Order: sequence, then C-alpha cells, then structure tokens
Amino acid sequence: MVNNVKPAGTYELVSFTLTPFTQTVGPSTNVPIDIKALIHTWEIIESITSAAVRGSAKVYDSTGLLYDFPLRGEELIEVEYKDWRGETLTEKFVLYAITDVKPFSMGGDSGLEYKINFVSVGKFVSDKYDVRRCIADGTGEERTYLPVSEQAVVLFEDYFSEGGAGTEKQLYLTDTEGPQKIVIPSMRPEDAMHLLTRKAWSSDWQTQNYRFFETRRRYNFANMEDLSFEESPEYLYFYSTRPTDNTPDAELLKMQTIISYEYPSLNNSHENMLSGAFFRKTNELNLTQRMEIVNEYIHKEKFEEYYLPDSGAGGSNLTFMNT
Repeated sequence: MVNNVKPAGTYELVSFTLTPFTQTVGPSTNVPIDIKALIHTWEIIESITSAAVRGSAKVYDSTGLLYDFPLRGEELIEVEYKDWRGETLTEKFVLYAITDVKPFSMGGDSGLEYKINFVSVGKFVSDKYDVRRCIADGTGEERTYLPVSEQAVVLFEDYFSEGGAGTEKQLYLTDTEGPQKIVIPSMRPEDAMHLLTRKAWSSDWQTQNYRFFETRRRYNFANMEDLSFEESPEYLYFYSTRPTDNTPDAELLKMQTIISYEYPSLNNSHENMLSGAFFRKTNELNLTQRMEIVNEYIHKEKFEEYYLPDSGAGGSNLTFMNT
C-alpha cells in the first residue's frame, strides 16, 4: 500500500491572490492578482497563546508589483495550498505591513526583495475598536448581568464578526456558569476577550484554564480540557504518548534531561573593578577654544567618597581591599 501522506509542515502553494482592500481609482480597481510566482518562502502561524492567525511571505519582485499594483499594506490576501494530507485549503488574510525592502543585490536595479506581513481578517477588523462597556441586558433596576461565555459571544459578534463584515469563522464556546458584572476599561476586543477568559468559571471542569485563540479552522473561547476531551464530538486537540522505552539509551537521555542545568555566571564586583570594568574615559571637543577635554573616572579612586546610609557624613565605612 502506497503512503501518500507527507511529513507534517509540508505544504504546496497553489495560489497567493491579492485584492485591494479599499476602493481605488484607475483601471486596476479591485482587480485580483496572483503573485504565486513571486513568492520565495511563506509561513502561517497559529498558536493557543495567540488570539489571531498570522503569517508572512518573502517576495522577489521583478515586475514592479510594489509600485504598479500598488502595494499599500491594506490588501486582502487569499492563500490556497495543499497540506501534507493532500487536502486543499483556502485561508483569507489582510496585508498590514511591508518590511525589509531592498534590491536583489547591492547596486542592482533588476528588482526588489521585501517581506509582506499579514494577519487574519478578524484581527484586522477588531483592532480598530476601543471597547469601553459592561455587557448586560436591560438598563437601570431591570438590568441583568450575563455569564462570561455569553459576554464573549456579544464581543465576538460586535467586533470580530462585525455583523458579517469581518471574519467568516465561527466561535467555538465552552459554557460558563453564573452571571458576572465585568467592566471593560478601554481595551482592544482581543484584550477584552483575554480579560473574560480570566473571569471564566465552570463546574464541569477541574481546571479553569480558559483561553481565547484563533486557528485556521475557527475561533475558540474554551476550556483547554474541553478541547482535549476525546469523547466530545467537538474536540480539537488530544494528547498522546510514545510506547514506553526502557532501553539504556532512553534511560541515559532521561537522566541528561534532568541533570542538564545551566547556571549563570555570578557578578564579582571586586574582580570587575580590578579588571577596569568601572573605568570610564570621555573625550570632549571644545570647538570655540579649539581644545580637547579628557575626563576620566576610576571607581577605585572614588569609592571613599561614598557612604552607607547609616554612616553619617563623618566618614566612610566602606573598605576596599587590594589583592
């Protein structure tokens, strides 16, 4: 049987299409362009410690794309690629920065090399808001507060989804218990979500390790135990272990892992002074008098002028020893 599965992290780029994010004037208005042939390397990064999927691509531009398109750092990006299982996936991003612009070679004018940085649509859309609110139902005496998970849904729909104008991804939610009054004091929506994760609680899980993060599949406001629970039809992550290895080489590796500590070097002020670490010399040019002023500071010659707080002004109680 032939195994067509490639190593994890192996991708084949199918297309890398740019579309202007805003309306422009001219014949190229909102005309998509595929720059796959210009892409040298690219990456997409997702992490449970990050609220947004992001990535970058190195472009070797010999066609004048940067100036003729032009690239302004506000384009929509659609990346189509095949993963190591042979499945074709499509991701949507927004280009937010163009960095490291330089010619192919020193003095050459055959083209430019630069890096384009992109982020998910939800991140780009939500970062334009400043959240100052307390999410609840009703006003005045009839006001009722909501569980944290329901507050997270409101934030997601108002700022990340933005009524359909933002991200198209869905939010996976682990329910929380008990209404809470949470005042969001001028935060970006992403930071407000992180604030809610710190307030989230549910009796269904032993830990209260809630996180808000984005993957290529969806957004998650969830307890990590929920995502690793294999019997759940919605689980995303699971943990596995290798078979037990009690061979001599494996035991040696375990011991090296335990005992391989690195200790930082200690700061020896006395040795530093003897080696000249506290010696300073500055040269100042006085242009009006056409002269050079040299200032030297040697700690060993100045230490007697310093006193401990309880020694008073009568004299120093510091002792310097030469060895």
